[in-house]
Amino acid sequence: MSKSTTDAWSARIGQAIARRRAAANMTQEQLAEKLDIGSEAVSRLERGVASLSVARLFQLSELFGCDTADLLTEGSVRTGDQARELEQLLNGLSGEDRELVLQVVKTVKCSAGPLRSAFMPRGACQSRWRLPAHPLLQRRLRRSSSTVDQRAPASCAESAR
Repeated sequence: MSKSTTDAWSARIGQAIARRRAAANMTQEQLAEKLDIGSEAVSRLERGVASLSVARLFQLSELFGCDTADLLTEGSVRTGDQARELEQLLNGLSGEDRELVLQVVKTVKCSAGPLRSAFMPRGACQSRWRLPAHPLLQRRLRRSSSTVDQRAPASCAESAR
């Protein structure tokens, strides 16, 4: 494996650690204390600058209440890893919301461009996304208080019908 590939994996794993730490409402200092390391070491792990030992991986998964595989595969670009993550996310949703996600994925698959062209952030405002005009999505958006630009590219609007 090349150094750039190893660095990319370290960065992804580091980002997964940072997300899990934030989800656990822990600071880097608190995590460092639990791991019996310095907060700078936690920062290096989260930035992907320092490599993660197997022992530390197991320690982190125990602290975060997740599988070691979760830390290794979060952010992976491999289809199997992404499918596993989607399955975990779907398990926490209602039947209606799972159907909504399925329809969004089908709409994106049928659209002319890749996912990023269908859901690309608009301009500099990262909180506004274009979403396909699917009936389930529209119903969900009406119940939501979020501000979402509901305009979709023509190819997505056509495939959602």
